Amino acid sequence: MKYSAISIGPIVKTLGLARKPRELWAASFLFSDLMNYIIKEMPGYLEVLSPARLLTSSAPGLGLYPDRIYVRGEIADDDFQNLVETAWEKFGHDVFSDKDVRRYFTLMTASVEVDADHKAIKELNALLDVLELNVTAADTVSTEEVLALIQKTSDSPLFVHGLGIKSFPVDSLQEIARVSSGDGRVRKSYHNYICVVQADGDNVGTYLSGNALKDGELAKVSEALLSFGIKASDVIKDFGGMPVYAGGDDLLFIAPVVGKDGRSDIFDLLAALESAFSGVSDLIADASLSFGVSMTYYKHPLYESLQAARKLLFEKAKKVPGKNAVAWILQKHSGEQFAAAFSKKTPHLWDEFTNLLANTTDGNTVSAVAHKLREFAPLVERVVKSNVPSRLDSLFDKVLEMKNNGFFKAVKSLMPILNGACPDGYVDTLYALLRTAKFVKGEEPIDE
Repeated sequence: MKYSAISIGPIVKTLGLARKPRELWAASFLFSDLMNYIIKEMPGYLEVLSPARLLTSSAPGLGLYPDRIYVRGEIADDDFQNLVETAWEKFGHDVFSDKDVRRYFTLMTASVEVDADHKAIKELNALLDVLELNVTAADTVSTEEVLALIQKTSDSPLFVHGLGIKSFPVDSLQEIARVSSGDGRVRKSYHNYICVVQADGDNVGTYLSGNALKDGELAKVSEALLSFGIKASDVIKDFGGMPVYAGGDDLLFIAPVVGKDGRSDIFDLLAALESAFSGVSDLIADASLSFGVSMTYYKHPLYESLQAARKLLFEKAKKVPGKNAVAWILQKHSGEQFAAAFSKKTPHLWDEFTNLLANTTDGNTVSAVAHKLREFAPLVERVVKSNVPSRLDSLFDKVLEMKNNGFFKAVKSLMPILNGACPDGYVDTLYALLRTAKFVKGEEPIDE
């Protein structure tokens, strides 16, 4: 059976051109829109295996199509390439008014003859990966035209295609950061911060290119991934965030630290997105989500926050044993940084961390606890590694002089579980969790 695939780009490079939320959305949707044009050109005798088609005619609100498409059916290689170029011509006319920008974009095709869907996915991905290593740099003229498009403030065809309107609804990162500060609520320091989040499915690609995938199942998975993207977008918007991309098992969005209800925080949002992913994990037993979260001051360069989130995801979270991990960095405007990463599969660790968040109220108390734990770091590590509860009690009572309230109980309960998950750099990780909890839940009101 003949299988063919198309890869489009350069996505990461184009996202790096964005400096504002509007531009980041436009840079992302540009490629989803191009993929939509390609899908529309597919003749009926070719079966699109992935991605699933968006059946509604209404504007999707964000990019829902990934950068690769896989089809099954007999077609000559030249005819397949001509199909791609026909889609490009229509896209270039509608989006760029026939300006000469073709050299900026990479549209690569590959075909194989195999006897099973999973073999096709594996071999096509290998071919496309090699082709993408040979991409040439775009010329200055076409790059400037693409930049001019994503920087448009109104009357962009991307706004019309993606949102059904002529202007973008989010003006600034500050608007996202302060979404929970309305209705007379006291403003806190986190109202000056935003979270740039990248998420990726664990074990999805391995399943789709492995022997476990049976013919006919790829379409079901593709439909589940499209449904997840739509649900995830709704969850993010309900929280007060701005979804940028939700194609396949990938997510990119910007969110406030605390949602518009004034209660739920960024970690609650990550948990809600995991729940939305259940339709995929029901089909793929080992599938889960991992997250990279960059928390920065709203005036911090957006492209740097984007790079940090991507690095946290692929160099930290995706390398945690078992995955289903969260890796984050909180970069304060003062220059302080607090970073942590762990798998949510570690028994009880996520529950203990959320319990710590729930019991964190007084910023001064949290700071005192965090600094004392760091001050007595060697002793703390020795006591926790001994795994003797009475020694931990004595540490709190005699050395740290901590009272037995809800917050101290939460810290004490977290410590031995965290040690089992993060034995290396234990005190630094604990310090990062406490400072993150203070930032999210226990910051004092700010005087502006």
